[in-house]
Amino acid sequence: MPVVTDVPTKEWENFYRSHPGVPIFQSPSMHQVYARTKGLIPEVLFFVESGAIRGSLLSVRQTWGHGALARCFSRSLIQAGPQGDLGAVRPLLEEHRRLALRTSVFSEVRPIMPDPSLQEVARSCGFRWEPHLNFLLELSSGEAELWNSMSKSRRKNIRSAEKSGLSIRDVDRTEDVLQLHRLVEETCARAGLPSPDPTLFQAAHDILGPRREWIALCVLEDKTPVAARSVLVSNGFLHDWYAGSSNRGRELHADEWLVWEILRRGVAESRHTFDFGGSGRVGEAYGPGEFKRRFGGREVRPGRMFAVYHPIEYAIGRMAWKTMSQIRRG
Repeated sequence: MPVVTDVPTKEWENFYRSHPGVPIFQSPSMHQVYARTKGLIPEVLFFVESGAIRGSLLSVRQTWGHGALARCFSRSLIQAGPQGDLGAVRPLLEEHRRLALRTSVFSEVRPIMPDPSLQEVARSCGFRWEPHLNFLLELSSGEAELWNSMSKSRRKNIRSAEKSGLSIRDVDRTEDVLQLHRLVEETCARAGLPSPDPTLFQAAHDILGPRREWIALCVLEDKTPVAARSVLVSNGFLHDWYAGSSNRGRELHADEWLVWEILRRGVAESRHTFDFGGSGRVGEAYGPGEFKRRFGGREVRPGRMFAVYHPIEYAIGRMAWKTMSQIRRG
């Protein structure tokens, strides 16, 4: 039952199309996006049996900076987890660990939904599980139900933004993509986090946009961008991806209004679920998690799974990350 690193692209695309439950994070198109992004290295594994793909695992290696220090921040991220037959999960994770040991300090699996079977297999492969939250909004329930499920303060802020004369436009030009990146960068700086490279958004625009697998919107006050958000689209899901806002945008509640407008678009396009993409550790005070919670929705606990290959470098990296985050926040 071999695990291989290469199959014909058409076979992978056929596997993806024939498995409607596979999210976009594990798709051939996402591999292309990662491959065109500075600082990201996509790596894919396939479980092949009797000449057919039975499972796949797309990971992306992230490194911030250059040189020896950068190794302390190198990780392999598996969004949504391995896909396909349950019998493919273990050999895919085992082979991923074997390869990642040489290139990454640790690997992280981020499921979208609770998956006890994946959790059990991952633990047997040396991953540890941590409780993390997510919120899912049922778009199929309609606008009225979504609106009523929000907190009173959220509805009040959205109404305030609607009355402030803001406008929304699609991110459909290179200039718009750069504005999206600048707002994400500003938000990351406030949180003390590194910002993704602008090539990530340009690649998503170029590759996913024509396939209707990417939605990106920008909010403007007069002609000035004050908030932006991008979501990925797959199989009835809208996956919240990256968002950013200026201080002025936050004052105007532009980011809250923008989420509402994206939810309305999802309803109009007959999408069934909005996935908020993670809301922090259980029991942790986490600003973005509170922002998402106030939109209502269903709380789920998919957790995250970690495999640490180099404990000393991992500890050094965590301490350095914390220090740099404090410095960035000023």
